[in-house]
Amino acid sequence: FQPIYRPHAQDNIAPEVVFHDKDTQDILRKFIKLRYNLLPYNYTLAYQNSNTGMPLMRPLFFESEQDLSLMDNAASYLWGDAFLVTPVVDAGVKSVSVPLLKGVWFDYFTGDKHQGNQTVDIATSLETLPVLVRAGSFIPMIDDIQSTKDYDNSKLTLHYYADESVKKSIGEMYEDDGEMFQANAQGLFELLSFKANQQNGKLNLQFSRNDNHYVGMPQSRQMTVVIHNWQHQPAKVMVGKKQSKNINWDKKAHTLTVKFNWQHQDLTLDVH
Repeated sequence: FQPIYRPHAQDNIAPEVVFHDKDTQDILRKFIKLRYNLLPYNYTLAYQNSNTGMPLMRPLFFESEQDLSLMDNAASYLWGDAFLVTPVVDAGVKSVSVPLLKGVWFDYFTGDKHQGNQTVDIATSLETLPVLVRAGSFIPMIDDIQSTKDYDNSKLTLHYYADESVKKSIGEMYEDDGEMFQANAQGLFELLSFKANQQNGKLNLQFSRNDNHYVGMPQSRQMTVVIHNWQHQPAKVMVGKKQSKNINWDKKAHTLTVKFNWQHQDLTLDVH
C-alpha cells in the first residue's frame, strides 16, 4: 500500500525475499500476490495522479482540512480513496489505535465493520497490518500472476463494499496497453465506470465504458463481482434483463458473488 513496493538501504536486511526465513517468505508471498491483484486499482490511482496531481498515498487531513488532529497524524494514511492503512513499524506491538474518518469502514482481512468518526483499537500480528476499506468503495482486481508480463484484465474481479449508509457511490478503472507513451493524451486507453445505488434492501450496480480503444484491448470481460457486507440471501439477482443463476451468497462472510460475461455495453446488476 505504497507507490514503490521494494525495500532499500536497510542495514543487515536483504531486500530479496528469498534470503529470508520461511515464515517471512510465507507472509511476504501473500502481500506480493495482493500487490499484483491490485494492479487495476493502483494503475487507476496513477492515472488519477497524472490527470489531477492527487497522490496515491494521501494524508488523512485531505479529508478534512479543518480537523487539526488529522494534520498531526503521521501514523495512518489513505491509499487512494478506498483504503485506510496504518503500518506497524515497531516490534512487539499487539494493537494500534486508528482514527477513523467519517463513514463506515470494514477491516480488509476480517470484514469487521466499524463506524467512523471514532478511534478504534485494532489487533496486530506479523501476518497482517491494519487495513480498512471505506464503505461504498469499488476495488477492481485481477487473478494471481507471477509477473506484469502475465497481466490479463479480461478476467476482472470487482469488489464493492456495500452499506445502507451509502446510498450512492461511483468508481472507475483506467486501462491502456501498458507500453504506449502518453497513451492517456493520445486517447489510447479505456475507462470503465461503476455506479452503485443502494436503498430499501436493494442494490443496483451500473457498468459502462468510454468509446476509446487501444491495441490488445479485451473485447469482453469475464466479471466476478463480489459484494461485501450483504446480510441476506437475495431473492433474485438480475444481470441486465436476465435473472442470474451464477451467484453465491456466503452466509458466514456476508459476501455475494455474481459472475457474468460483460460485452462492455451499458449494463446493470440488480440485487433484490
